[in-house]
Amino acid sequence: MDQTLQNILTQQQSLMEKLVELAKANAESSSLTDNASTSANSGGVMEMLSKCIKDFVYDPESNLTFEAWYARYDHLFGEDANKLPDPQKVRLVLRKLDPQIFDKYTDYLLPKVPRDLDFQTTVSTLKMLFGRKESLFSARVACLQFTKSPDMDFVSYGAVVNRNCDHFEFGKLTENQFRRY
Repeated sequence: MDQTLQNILTQQQSLMEKLVELAKANAESSSLTDNASTSANSGGVMEMLSKCIKDFVYDPESNLTFEAWYARYDHLFGEDANKLPDPQKVRLVLRKLDPQIFDKYTDYLLPKVPRDLDFQTTVSTLKMLFGRKESLFSARVACLQFTKSPDMDFVSYGAVVNRNCDHFEFGKLTENQFRRY
């Protein structure tokens, strides 16, 4: 009876080892399939987002800055692209840059290349390079001197006042700074 019990235990142990090997094999093939489908899905997401985002063209006089462009699509990068890895988000942003802007950006980064930077660094660098070109002082003076022209409708006037006040940065203005004007 001891020999019979021993044989049964040996058979069970070998069956358990085979089950463990099968489970490992299934897990590896499932992982490979998941990785392949995730990469295919992220490629599809990237293409879909690329079609939704207009190219960035820099014109600071018309308030076409990177910051304004990014604010328009911030929800896409924050929500829809949040599952994309950083390198794909960087590629998506760079893909939407005007060729001249892209060249200036890559020249600025030398000897680094764009793929060396993470998404947040890429965005902050682009905001710095392709932001407003007027000083805070001149933005404040322009805001204080702005008047409504007779041919301007009130909605347009309100929009310009809002933009000028935003550039004025009232929250950062101290009493002493205001007295200097």
